[in-house]
Amino acid sequence: MKELHSMSFTLKMDREIDKNKHYISPGGYECNGKFFDFNHYEGTILKDRPDCVRCDVTDYDGTLGEDDTGTIVTPRDIKKGFEEFYVYTGEADEPEINPVEVTDFEFEFYDTVKDEYTTYAPSAEEAKKIIGSSLCA
Repeated sequence: MKELHSMSFTLKMDREIDKNKHYISPGGYECNGKFFDFNHYEGTILKDRPDCVRCDVTDYDGTLGEDDTGTIVTPRDIKKGFEEFYVYTGEADEPEINPVEVTDFEFEFYDTVKDEYTTYAPSAEEAKKIIGSSLCA
């Protein structure tokens, strides 16, 4: 069985990102009715697109649901799309910045039967269906 291990994506914000003022932290996802998150996040502001940050989230955490045994997210779940794709952008007293688009997805899955990792990078059209209107801050 293939299980989600990590994912990478580009977040486009509504303005140029100022790393000294803005706080951007993706986390908290629902996909095909399954809640999950990741414990580690690294972001890099793109030099040629200063309103975009490349996000790498790792250390999968499937314990956000009601079942303490953990949630397994499969390629099939991802292809059905996200119901929620949350991005924390700071508290009310911090400078406002908002996510407007998610692009350049790459999902890494671990195959428990074959003991190997595989990558799924949906096309731009597939990615639009996967994210739908689930992006929120």
